[in-house]
Amino acid sequence: MGLSDVLYAAYARRLTRELDSAAMPRHVGVMLDGNRRWARARGAGASEGHQAGADNIANLLSWCEEVGVEEIVTLLAARGPEVLAVADVADELRRDIVGDAVTFVRNRNINYTNVCIKLCRFCAFQRLPGQEGAYVMKPEEVAEKIRAQLDEPVTEVHMVAGIYPKLPYEYYLDILRAVKEVRPAIHIKAFTMIELMQIARRAKKPLAEVLPELVEAGLGSCPGGGGCTQWQRRPNVCVQWDSRSAAR
Repeated sequence: MGLSDVLYAAYARRLTRELDSAAMPRHVGVMLDGNRRWARARGAGASEGHQAGADNIANLLSWCEEVGVEEIVTLLAARGPEVLAVADVADELRRDIVGDAVTFVRNRNINYTNVCIKLCRFCAFQRLPGQEGAYVMKPEEVAEKIRAQLDEPVTEVHMVAGIYPKLPYEYYLDILRAVKEVRPAIHIKAFTMIELMQIARRAKKPLAEVLPELVEAGLGSCPGGGGCTQWQRRPNVCVQWDSRSAAR
């Protein structure tokens, strides 16, 4: 058993212990046509145990029903042919929805600060306040990054950064407005879930009040990064909102 197997098993056990099934996302129901045959074909050289697991995954994903914690744990524990079976579900679903069409956006990435107090061990980006190489972009500098590519067909800007408690709430509003002032039609995808928590903390307001203000300043959507690490401690961090009403 490799390290990845140990980590997956530990994570699966933790899910079953700590997550309330009522709080889990329940939109994972998918339809699969012929996946059992595919799993058997791809798993011909696998061990009997792995092959049985692949067939189990195929059966699970062909239910066409919403799934709960037990089923989600089964998917997370997928190995070998089982992983391939899950991938085939995604491919079948993609084909059913969009066929073979491929879409993309022209994206500009801006990290407005690398100052962060979280000290994540895997991060080579983070700097402490005052450390060599640390920076915080002014709103004017963020705007200049956008202005530098006005001749490029960029349709989206992705802005994420470190967690720096000294940044005031107004700063986040200002960098959104700075981008929209230079390029009003651009879509702003910004602020991971942990950044949103920090922004709300600095605003001294509930996230449900902060999000509409960010949208009004120009926020179009948020990336999903950071949500998985905050789910168990703060399961209500995800607030339903619709930025389309604020589209410009």
